[in-house]
Amino acid sequence: MEDVLVSVIIPVFNVSKYLRRCLDSVVNQTYRNLEIILVDDGSTDGSESIVDEYAGNDARIVVIHQENQGQAAARNTAFSISRGIFIAYVDSDDYVSRNYIELLMKIAVENDADIVQCKMRKFAKESQTEHESCITVADAKAYTASFALEEFCYQRIFYAAPWCKVIRREILNGILFPEDMGYEDMAVIFRLLGRAKKIMLLPEVMYYYRQHAQSTMHKRFSDKKIDRIVIAEQLKEYIETYYPENIRAVKSRYLLAQFQLIMELPFDKKYSTLKKRIKRNIQTERKDVMRNKKAKKSIRVMACASYGGTYWLMILGRIYKGIFA
Repeated sequence: MEDVLVSVIIPVFNVSKYLRRCLDSVVNQTYRNLEIILVDDGSTDGSESIVDEYAGNDARIVVIHQENQGQAAARNTAFSISRGIFIAYVDSDDYVSRNYIELLMKIAVENDADIVQCKMRKFAKESQTEHESCITVADAKAYTASFALEEFCYQRIFYAAPWCKVIRREILNGILFPEDMGYEDMAVIFRLLGRAKKIMLLPEVMYYYRQHAQSTMHKRFSDKKIDRIVIAEQLKEYIETYYPENIRAVKSRYLLAQFQLIMELPFDKKYSTLKKRIKRNIQTERKDVMRNKKAKKSIRVMACASYGGTYWLMILGRIYKGIFA
């Protein structure tokens, strides 16, 4: 199995506080046949020196230094020089279990899978520790592309992110992370799921995702958040074209994107046209989603609440932010 090279891609930008833990978890993997590509995306906090230090101690590490272009560009740069048959993405403030690659690759090889995903756990405190999984390959479950996309649209299983997965290079070819755009991960993941002939899910936590106190929900509104509905429209069009059996499922995800954006949108006249667009989108799909018992209860409740008008959805968004800030 270890004759299969795996490229681990890690974009790095100003994460010196967390970077060593991430890199230690990768270089100490039980699966040794790795190409570890670190893209320093214009760091200024010492991260740029840390990646060079690690490269000097491990011949498997390749470092690229570039001007700050964003995470999507860093991932694209790394993929363009990668040689692995499989690709694993890791964010530089996260870390993985010691046998993360070994177990996911064993599942991939033995089942001829294109994507293998494990579960992830969010953490905030440094005391959180990983463990070496004792779960077996037999515990993994197989999915077709259609079933995986249905679960993805209902937000039940598959994450809208490239991490906690090993992905066969063939299905990544020709797909780039959209640069200078928000929610670029989602734009890529649904296409990868759609291309895969077999997807395996391992019900075991092996990826540890750092939850920062300053989460996206609590940050100031950025126009990049508008990309949420742009990506949702792309997803809807993709499903309608290639997987029409999942139209009911994608309407749920599509409607959620409208709600998420309107609840964060500022009360500003410059967004008036956008508000009308979101209102039309909600009105078009809410009845179908309300009747869909597979859709999340929270989305169905928001669909009911939308009959009170988008203004009240915006108010609800502020209340939610005030409670959970």
